[in-house]
Amino acid sequence: MAGWQSGYAAACKAVYAGSIPASASRLSIMNITIVGSGYVGITAGICFANVGHSVSLIDKNKAKANHLAMGKLDFFEPGLEKLLVKCIRKESLKSYSDYEKCRKSDFYFVCVDTPTVKGKPKTTNLFAAVYEILKYSSRPSIIVIKSTAPIGTYKKLEKKLENFHKNSIIKHHLVVHPEFLSEGTALKNFNSPDRIIVGTNSKQIQKKITKLYLPTGNANKIIFMKPESAELVKYASNAFLATKISFINEISQISEHSGGIIEEISYGLGLDKRIGPHFLKSGIGWGGSCFPKDLESLIYTKRMLNIPKGIIEASLEVNEFQVVNFYNKILKKGKLSSTSKVSVMGLTFKPDTDDIRNSVGFKLIKMIYKVTKNISVYDPMKNTVYPKIQSMGIDGIKFSSSKLKCINSSEIIIFATEWREFSEINKKYLKNKLVFDGRNIFTNQKLAKSKIEYFSVGS
Repeated sequence: MAGWQSGYAAACKAVYAGSIPASASRLSIMNITIVGSGYVGITAGICFANVGHSVSLIDKNKAKANHLAMGKLDFFEPGLEKLLVKCIRKESLKSYSDYEKCRKSDFYFVCVDTPTVKGKPKTTNLFAAVYEILKYSSRPSIIVIKSTAPIGTYKKLEKKLENFHKNSIIKHHLVVHPEFLSEGTALKNFNSPDRIIVGTNSKQIQKKITKLYLPTGNANKIIFMKPESAELVKYASNAFLATKISFINEISQISEHSGGIIEEISYGLGLDKRIGPHFLKSGIGWGGSCFPKDLESLIYTKRMLNIPKGIIEASLEVNEFQVVNFYNKILKKGKLSSTSKVSVMGLTFKPDTDDIRNSVGFKLIKMIYKVTKNISVYDPMKNTVYPKIQSMGIDGIKFSSSKLKCINSSEIIIFATEWREFSEINKKYLKNKLVFDGRNIFTNQKLAKSKIEYFSVGS
């Protein structure tokens, strides 16, 4: 670490130990404005505030901004709301709906949504946020693009910034800084990251970014690169992980037809150090907001660049087929009919979240609903998940208050999310049931001993 960095790191440690004057403590505090109080923005804001920076969250939705100011989140993430309350109490974090409150920030983190519509990424909210920052900021600042932005966004924003600078004495800098948070482990991801990717061509900005991260203890994990490279790193990372899952799911189809057991295959495969054990758990496909959106955006970019179809497109296709293949198994092995009573266990796209975007469980429900309306569901996050499902227009679904009530109400049981509490279910409650395990929570051997008719993925 360079001399100025190591000296500053020592100063930061002394500040948080309370051993040096207030004038020195101000050195370590930066004013940060987070534009967009969604999952990424709130997590970054809370974590920066927790290490001593002064953070302002901006959301134009006044009700949401007020809700945050009272220490309330509109989504679930383990430990995050508790930390939000802590930061509000020590006044290191505030929430506003007005840019006027944040005119003198050192950093503006743009964390707004960039959805794909019919396969095309939309950056309307991103450009609008940057426009508002340029309009209200009263001093030079660093504009950090934290949103997952389509390839080429940096160049477009740079041109807008150049035009702005022609008529303004205030000079801003633009940085690409992709996020790598995973729902359910966001605090761990921020506080103990594998790497921190920052795209900038300026040595001066590199120093300021390093100062920003020194209080977190992670400045040594920053990797600086070209902004264009930083744009692509996030997409490449998610595309690779999604492809790894799709690969093992395709192998599970071969395993299923050849008499293999996919858990054994995954274990043997993961022992190869070139491959590793992570993201080799077979199931009924990935969901959430990031993988589908990012793959669609990459595919759109490839089309614009006239690059032929390849692995990325195939990964998406395999993922879509995986849930259809599992449904066909339920249809055939479960002899699904209009009188069948079905219970679906798990509605979120993964455990430890209340996010149902691209939920595979919900996809299965919509397929099964065409055959039978006798569907019961259970999810551990029922208080927030059930209202979301109810608003989606599928009438007649029964929302169970407990997992055992849900299981007892049906003869066909489908596990769609690998919540830990499902693995702890006493096998006696599954007797005389047809169990379809879409996440391989159990094993064939264990349930076979209990004389339970069991169908998993890949065996």
